[in-house]
Amino acid sequence: MQAIQFCMGLIRILGFAQDTLARQNASKLAFALAYSYLCTMQNLGFGIEVTSRFEGWWRYNVALMAGCFDADEVRTDFATASSHIAEVGANLGEPPVGTTTTRKIVLETAPCDHLLLYLYVIPHTLPAGNEIDTPRPFDIEVRISYGGKLLRKKQYAINQWSGASIELKIEKE
Repeated sequence: MQAIQFCMGLIRILGFAQDTLARQNASKLAFALAYSYLCTMQNLGFGIEVTSRFEGWWRYNVALMAGCFDADEVRTDFATASSHIAEVGANLGEPPVGTTTTRKIVLETAPCDHLLLYLYVIPHTLPAGNEIDTPRPFDIEVRISYGGKLLRKKQYAINQWSGASIELKIEKE
């Protein structure tokens, strides 16, 4: 019983803390500090972005896999990213609801000396028609940065029938 009375007295004594200006603004201060930290924080490792302006971009699944290595060729990290629209062989007549032509696939890694990147563009719906040479290759753009600084921006031609498998070794400098 005495313990309960002691705690009740303590709560009464400390209850005024809720009314102080510091207590009322503590959550605002914590949010401001966290927000400023998060806004200045950027990816210090590699950043890879894959995009295309091709209107049939929705017909392809995309997968990125990257092994990060130190200067001694020891793997320090492994990162993946993908954009899966449909199962291979789906042969869809039109883009699934919610699919946009401005799709961007992004992969970010931890800081490392260099990475080995594998980029797969896999068709799940083949071009209409049976003439293999009719559909022309389309371009994808691959942007690679390190620590927020752009290292490489390159276009790759992708065969509409077979897709592509691209391997890149990228140094941070």
